[in-house]
Amino acid sequence: MKKHIFNKYPENLQSEYNSSITTLKNVFDGNEIEKWNQEIKNITDSGVRSWEITTDMLKISVSLSQVLSGEALIQWAKMINKLILLSPVLASSYISNSNNFLNITKGRHIDSMAFLTEKIYDGSWKSGNFASKVLDHSSKFLKVLTFSEFEQIIYLLNDITKQSFDMAVECLDNSYNFLTKFNSKLTGIEFLTNFKNNSSRDLKNIIENSPKHLVKFNDAQRIQLMNLVLSIIRQGGHSSNTIMDDVAIPFNSINNKNYDKIFELCKDLSVKQPKVITGFLSIVPDILNKIDVNKIDEWYSEGIELLSTNTDAGIAFFKLESLTSENSLNKISSSVEYESIKELLQLYCSALAGADLEILPSTDLVEKNIGWSSTMNPTTEGKSIFVPEMINRFDDKLTNYKWFKVISSHQVGRLEFGSFKFNFDTPSTLFEDMRSDLYKDFMKKSKLAEKIHFPLEENDDKIDSPSDVTKTDFNKFFDLFENRKLISDVFAIVEDTRIEQNIKRKYTGLSLDFENVKSQALLTRPNVNTLNAQDALVEFLVQISLGKNDNTKVPKKYVDEYKKIFSLMKLIFDNTEASVHDSCEISIRVYKLIFAIQNESMNDEETEELSLDQEKQEEYYEDDNLLQEILQFMMNQDSMDIHSDSEDYESPEQVDYRGDFKPELVQLLENMRSSDGDNTEFSQENMSPEMLKELLEQMENLDMDASESPIDSSTDMIAENILKEISSELSENSQHNPGETDNDSEEFEELQTDDPQSYVYDEWDFRSNDYKPRWCIVKERTMGEGDRQFYDDTLLDYSVLVSHLRRQFEMISPEMLKKVNRLEDGEEFDIDDVIEAFVDIKTGVSPSEKLYWRRNKIQRDVACVFLLDVSASTAESIEDSSTNNDWDVPDDPVDYMKWVKSRRKSGIVRTYKRIIDVEKEASVLIIDALENLGDQYGIYCFSGYGRENVEFYTVKDLDESLNDNIKSRIDKISPLHATRMGPAIRHAISKLDKIQSRTKLLFLISDGRPQDRGYSREGVEKEYAVHDTKMALTEAKNKDINAFCLTVDKNGHDYLKTMTQDMGYEVLDDVKDLPERLLDLYRNLTM
Repeated sequence: MKKHIFNKYPENLQSEYNSSITTLKNVFDGNEIEKWNQEIKNITDSGVRSWEITTDMLKISVSLSQVLSGEALIQWAKMINKLILLSPVLASSYISNSNNFLNITKGRHIDSMAFLTEKIYDGSWKSGNFASKVLDHSSKFLKVLTFSEFEQIIYLLNDITKQSFDMAVECLDNSYNFLTKFNSKLTGIEFLTNFKNNSSRDLKNIIENSPKHLVKFNDAQRIQLMNLVLSIIRQGGHSSNTIMDDVAIPFNSINNKNYDKIFELCKDLSVKQPKVITGFLSIVPDILNKIDVNKIDEWYSEGIELLSTNTDAGIAFFKLESLTSENSLNKISSSVEYESIKELLQLYCSALAGADLEILPSTDLVEKNIGWSSTMNPTTEGKSIFVPEMINRFDDKLTNYKWFKVISSHQVGRLEFGSFKFNFDTPSTLFEDMRSDLYKDFMKKSKLAEKIHFPLEENDDKIDSPSDVTKTDFNKFFDLFENRKLISDVFAIVEDTRIEQNIKRKYTGLSLDFENVKSQALLTRPNVNTLNAQDALVEFLVQISLGKNDNTKVPKKYVDEYKKIFSLMKLIFDNTEASVHDSCEISIRVYKLIFAIQNESMNDEETEELSLDQEKQEEYYEDDNLLQEILQFMMNQDSMDIHSDSEDYESPEQVDYRGDFKPELVQLLENMRSSDGDNTEFSQENMSPEMLKELLEQMENLDMDASESPIDSSTDMIAENILKEISSELSENSQHNPGETDNDSEEFEELQTDDPQSYVYDEWDFRSNDYKPRWCIVKERTMGEGDRQFYDDTLLDYSVLVSHLRRQFEMISPEMLKKVNRLEDGEEFDIDDVIEAFVDIKTGVSPSEKLYWRRNKIQRDVACVFLLDVSASTAESIEDSSTNNDWDVPDDPVDYMKWVKSRRKSGIVRTYKRIIDVEKEASVLIIDALENLGDQYGIYCFSGYGRENVEFYTVKDLDESLNDNIKSRIDKISPLHATRMGPAIRHAISKLDKIQSRTKLLFLISDGRPQDRGYSREGVEKEYAVHDTKMALTEAKNKDINAFCLTVDKNGHDYLKTMTQDMGYEVLDDVKDLPERLLDLYRNLTM
């Protein structure tokens, strides 16, 4: 193209043309280059800045020449010419996306894409935005759709623009994810069309929320799910933006093998009464916990019959909201619930043990987060027995009740027959002890390793063990073994066998029940010949412990090992005086037999039949030579190379009736319980969190995934929880002046901490009119991460309020540059003032000299901390929050712990919205609003458990940028303990004090007065807590921090007037107003 055509345009346009034509001239034939030049000229001359679009077009044209012919390139240019006349923005978007969609379509649909864009554009800027979005998404869609299918989707979504362009854009953003969940994309398109025709207002929610649910179903079930949702909407059974969640979420708690049956019943219900489907689905998990899926037809048929005669009664039946429905379910159900038999079970276990034993649901132990995570397994922590909340293993109640008896009796046996009374130095009655020799060797190696690690250390007697941490006897024992998992499994099997033999001998009435349970367990065990060598030997040990006595085939290569293991186990069966120390000695010998071989596959190995007749089995015998051989092996186990090419050892499947067995952890707890704090190495004075953590990290069977913890389960958190638990137990058992509190005692001294995440603060004593120095420890932790979905769901649930708040907050958004007019001097002339001046001159009026304008910088400078009370009382239902919330923390430590536990437990059993849930929702809305506003903010939670343990959880730190981790943390916010406000406020002040902002705010959100052990009692102590909090708020004011208290406690006026004085506070009439009111207050205080 000649130079003069581009004379009036920037030089880079001509440069871009010259660069591109070098390549393009190779694809153009004859006069095609002239046609190309003409199209380019038309595009460039079509508008003031159209040359920029031409520049972009020329850049793209080079890469397009790889897939387009010269004729196709000219046609592409014509489409751009056509679109630029409609909207330069559309033309630019068409160009920028051409490379992608034309490469995918192999150069086809140049015209079709332009015509589609033209057709959905109506001239408005919103329509242009939608059309540009379509072009942006086109390449992604065309990877999985034909162009015809793509057009169907776009025209369908374009119809939505008649209601809302924003909704159409959001549907477009999420449609791809929805469509790709179906093998046939036409199926997905058909669903979208039907949903749009039947309930377009639900379409956005369905498109957005369906993918996360569909992934857990196979393709056929996905179609069934969407048909079910469609039929509910179509027949008027449900119409809300929660339809997908209401239908799909219940399946999370249903075994996937039962999905098809539930879909079958729902399909039938959709014809007979679609309104009942979501209610029915919500209770299906509970039904299947009580009855087998094969029995559900009987209950369902009764409901259908009732539905045909009385619609309201039928609907109540399928929601499990009628006595008829519950009675029908109970009649069919064979399950036995802990609650229904706990008193009987308590009496039974106490009678067995000859002492009072507390029988509790396993969920109570899991909730403590001290190393147990399974709510389905029976277990003991050395003091109480824990069992599942319900048993539904068998078809009749009697057999399920017997199962309860067996699992609880086994745990009682562990306590009664001394499973946790192991003393490392106590001799065995059946063997010559190896433990002492092994430990001496272990210590020598440890000292040698220490010397190698610290070669400059001259003191040879520096250590007595590989760690300065105090060890329990079980810790010392398990430390002797290279493969800790293997020895833990072996010991558990041997010891459980010993316990069951003792129960069988002492309680003959239980023998038959135990034998039945063992026989059933034996039927489910795997064939040893299908396992690797080591795994097979441990499985054989399990089967022997369960009473396997028929001849069995074992790998011929290791038949001697099988025989020796059987002989060792026979000692447990035959000796009535065997103790836990004998179990340990047997475990050493079994471990040697197993660890000495390679964990190789046995699939192709020749087998040999082994007799398991105990009468014919040879007695186990070991002479001095054998003893030395075992000792020598054990002493050299860490240097063996036999396992270098071996598969890792895998633990056997758990014998479920035996439950969880944690000897190291239980013995540790027992030692800490029995310490007196003066001369015991396991006392809390001598056992630091770091030492406890080190012990826990070595334990093989510690569960690290307890689900109810408000922060991530880890050895740090478990160690902290154990210290709390032991402290509370010791407090309960204390006989020293039960009415005494921290503030009454003169024995309490200043606190210290070495934890870098713990902080010591003074506390105000209004009686002495002075601070108590270094009186409280605030332990700061980062809140754990839960489900990010809570954040998204909250924004969806409050979508109307969110939109309203965003508009409100936009009004106070920071204007970084504000235009100031009518100045005598400035950056530029103000064209309006100049025109006005010329008019004045023409009319003979003296013109103003103020003809300039400039930008003045205006900037918000706000930092805010939101401090949420997460005490146990926040577990209360929001419906109950109108009642008197002014409880008193009990003085007596025993009553105090019962109070805390009851408050925490109440949060578990409730199924409706709690105060804590509203606080969490408010946190989401705070984040959304303030992120749009740009203010600096932090969100923290606090609780209290005595002056030495003020819990302070970071949800979002002041200097932390918003990310998915923060959004996930909100879901983990949970009710904890009591409410020690003063130290938490002081810690929040210290955070704000580090921020350089002109305006600083502190919002305290609580559901009641400050209270904690030793912090608030009737009378003077109640005032102590209020006055300390008042002083903390005054400290904030003195640092130019504007504090505001917001409470849902109806009695808040009684103490807030004293606590806040001239600072602001408000008592909410309805806790449900908290999210909106909190943001209203924030807006008003920062305007």
